[in-house]
Amino acid sequence: FTATSPPFTTPPAEKVLIHGSIAIRNPYGYAAGNEYFKSSVYGLAFSAYTVALFIWGAKLFIFTKSSDARRAFHHLLTIVASMGILECALSLALYVQANKTEVSREDSVVIMLAQGAGVAKMGYFLLVFRDVAVEDESCKAKVIQTAVMLLYIVAATFKVSVGSLRQTYSVTDSTWMSCMAFAALAAAFALVWVMRGLARTMQMCREASDDKRLAQFQHTTLLTLVLAVSSLVLLGAQYLDAPAQGFKTWYYHTLVADAVPQAMALGALVVMMYMWRPSEDFPSMSEMTEVDAEVIGLKEDTEAPTGRAEHEPAGPVQFGLGDEDDPAAGNSAVAKTIGSNGRAAE
Repeated sequence: FTATSPPFTTPPAEKVLIHGSIAIRNPYGYAAGNEYFKSSVYGLAFSAYTVALFIWGAKLFIFTKSSDARRAFHHLLTIVASMGILECALSLALYVQANKTEVSREDSVVIMLAQGAGVAKMGYFLLVFRDVAVEDESCKAKVIQTAVMLLYIVAATFKVSVGSLRQTYSVTDSTWMSCMAFAALAAAFALVWVMRGLARTMQMCREASDDKRLAQFQHTTLLTLVLAVSSLVLLGAQYLDAPAQGFKTWYYHTLVADAVPQAMALGALVVMMYMWRPSEDFPSMSEMTEVDAEVIGLKEDTEAPTGRAEHEPAGPVQFGLGDEDDPAAGNSAVAKTIGSNGRAAE
């Protein structure tokens, strides 16, 4: 700034002229407020997902020659990690750029792609918990799977979209509560679907006395229940998250909308990768199928009766009568065959 005044006169001048320019730069960008800290969260999550996927890929590569040691859910875990990396990379690029520009992110294609990757990650993760228990299913089971997955993905998409729009536009509390209730209902159906598959497989393991596999499924069930309870608590915390510009509110919004969900997904992914990692002593698909067939009674028992005699008519019965049984006869009388008409022929 420069300040100038007219030459000294008598009496002194009453006005001072100020010339200059002011350059104002917002260090937070348009993402100032609820989204300012998200770049740090997604940066850490991106690094963690990358390390997890690298270690998991190396583990799978070791067992590429042993196809029996790999299952469909191993590939699903790879897809989950890949979707997590994609979600974090898109979100990180969006928020880093957002903190440096004044252009609004409204209707941004990047944020929609990031949200889509996040929903896909949750959907594939749900399939992981189901496929560890049930891999080969009937057509009826496939139809149920399609219905449950469709309901879950639609509910998650609505929840994520409305939650994002709520930070920019005016969304009524009733609309937000409806999305939350729909998401909770879809998650409840998915939980029942997963738990039924796990319970059935654990029963098979008990009857087959397979303690090792039983322990794996018990730990998976425990992890599923922990995630269900944690998700319910998180859903309530997200409902209480109201759009605001207070500094403390920024921390709360980033915590419940981004940090905690990413930590839960990443932690569960690492635990599942560790529990269900391929190994040499992992039972082959043929062994698993044979054990399951024995448990549910599909394997033929050669010593068991065929059941034909049960349905065929009984043949003629012969029995003998001694002398003491027929005193009137002087010698032994033998009863001949008794026919189907019930008459005895001598």
